[in-house]
Amino acid sequence: MIESSFHDNDTSIIELETGTTVEGMLVKMPFIGIPERWDDIMLHVFINHKIAGFDQVLNNNDLIDLHIPASGG
Repeated sequence: MIESSFHDNDTSIIELETGTTVEGMLVKMPFIGIPERWDDIMLHVFINHKIAGFDQVLNNNDLIDLHIPASGG
């Protein structure tokens, strides 16, 4: 089992089975949106500081960064 935590105003734990992919993790995070919209919001996932595909398998102790580009003025 892989445990993941993220920090916002609260801490949450997402438990992932061994062999879970990036996509499998993201679908457990409903605030990210539905998979059909990930391209629309230009979601980028970095694993250990390298861009990752949605099919990449996660490992214990991976550093996962989610980036949704934003612009404004």
